Amino acid sequence: MERYSNRQAARAAAEGATGMDVRESGTGGALPAGGPAPRRALWAVALGGAALAVLAAAVVLALGVRRPEVVATVNGEAITKDELYQRMLQQGGAQVLDRMITEKLIDQAAKKAGVTVSSADVDKEIARIRAQFGSDAEFQQALAMNGMTEDDLRSSARLNLEIRGVLAPTIQVSDADLQAFFQANHERYDQPEEIRARHILVDSQEKAAELRAQLDKGASFADLAKQYSLDPSTKDQGGELGWFSRGKMTAAFEDAAFALQPGQVSDPVQTEYGWHLILLEERKPAMPAKFADVRDRVRADYIDDQVAQASGDWLAKLRAEASIVNRLSAVGALSR
Repeated sequence: MERYSNRQAARAAAEGATGMDVRESGTGGALPAGGPAPRRALWAVALGGAALAVLAAAVVLALGVRRPEVVATVNGEAITKDELYQRMLQQGGAQVLDRMITEKLIDQAAKKAGVTVSSADVDKEIARIRAQFGSDAEFQQALAMNGMTEDDLRSSARLNLEIRGVLAPTIQVSDADLQAFFQANHERYDQPEEIRARHILVDSQEKAAELRAQLDKGASFADLAKQYSLDPSTKDQGGELGWFSRGKMTAAFEDAAFALQPGQVSDPVQTEYGWHLILLEERKPAMPAKFADVRDRVRADYIDDQVAQASGDWLAKLRAEASIVNRLSAVGALSR
């Protein structure tokens, strides 16, 4: 049995669990609830006599002897649930349990502070994260690269919101702090060059060239997009992509789009999705931000930054002051 009481060890464990980024969440939910059933020790008193032996056997049958639960068979040979559980313990079980301990501590601290995170709050945070990617495909790719599912991300987002809810009220904010943060991170707030465009996605260069010829003869770009585009997210809107800046689209598409002038249609452009025709509709030049215009954003970002810096020490303190009993080692010993 291991008891977490040493502050230095607690800090090290907390630093391994803090940050809540997409890599740490990828292992969540691997352990079966409750662990293996405890082994029963059946004690019999030796009173002698065959009748008593028969009676003892009957008692054993009445109480029931736990049979291993089979989760798979290979050519008739069983793999039991206990064997699976033991393998899972050996391959990351300790890290998963440590993560669960951290989550429980955060939940308890949030409850004590009166912080409640709703599903709507999590939805809003996930939407904010999604907006950082050029497309849903890129968002899904990022999840896959980090070994995460959307449920994993939602779990981490909820914990991050709980941490923010507890720590944000403790952050002291002055106008001088915000001004300094703005100057150090002005690129976050400057308005980059943006364009508004439409596109038509098809599966071959020949089809793209055919549609380009129709456009040259005066066909409506929006009408052709509705009829021929293979992009389900923009097809019904006539290929409308809205406003976007550099870094939001795949490189070949972005380079072609930003090279256009308003009203101009690109030659066929190949990306990993197929062949595109792009119509540039409007362009906004880059504009440096003014502090007064973005002060609220700067304040929110500054608090997030301070919360991130404080969360490691805060989690270490939670662990040091908590009564945490980790029986995983004892459970593993019983299963062997």
